[in-house]
Amino acid sequence: MPASPPTRSVPDVENKLRLLYCVAALEQVSEEQLWPFIASLDLMDYLSMQLLLHDLIDSGVMTIGQQAFEGMLTLSPQGKEVLDMFSNRIMFSDKQRITKAAIGYRSELKGHKQVQAVYEAALEGQYRVLLSLQDGEIPTLTIRLTTAVREYAAYSLHAFEKSVSTILLTLYNLAMEPENDMEPSTSPPALTTHSPHEHTLLALLATEDVAFEVTLLLPDVESAINLHQILTDRKAQKKAAKRLFSMLCVKGP
Repeated sequence: MPASPPTRSVPDVENKLRLLYCVAALEQVSEEQLWPFIASLDLMDYLSMQLLLHDLIDSGVMTIGQQAFEGMLTLSPQGKEVLDMFSNRIMFSDKQRITKAAIGYRSELKGHKQVQAVYEAALEGQYRVLLSLQDGEIPTLTIRLTTAVREYAAYSLHAFEKSVSTILLTLYNLAMEPENDMEPSTSPPALTTHSPHEHTLLALLATEDVAFEVTLLLPDVESAINLHQILTDRKAQKKAAKRLFSMLCVKGP
């Protein structure tokens, strides 16, 4: 008589849903980071994960990020809809294990990135905050925020870490916008080239109460020039500044 019951045979459809559930729970994860998580929970073998994962990517249910999110797996809108509709086909015990393990694993992955939010010296009557994300030798994003309103500066210290992915996505989406009919800029972009695939652009944005000095790492000169060109338009600049303000300086509901 066997000492333990035989392992349940899990159909491919359920394993695909398990993969979707794992990526949703981890929020953002690379293929290399996903496997140790899958293995720790004994959800499936490596070959099965590879085959099913690439089926999900090929079908558009899962996407692979670009720019600063290059190689990161996320659920597409279609993938989120599929998971919402069919997550009941995943065993409740598996959902519990995945959700619980994801909390610790997310913290472990975040530990590899350096997120900094600190006060800097400022003129009397002003507050200055340095917000930065570094995932390599060169910072991916640096924001120097200056304001006379203490509450805005104080809140940005707590809001930056949870908002940084959205801020990056907003800026990179702007950099990838198609060329427009604006007149070419008379001044060259504040661009520093570090290597063929590492370029930082400095952009100055401001609302009525807050000034943002943003330095962003970009993979090519073209996207840096395009972003600079877009942000020379007052309307686009104002919109980007208001977006930053809403994410960093205003406490949500």
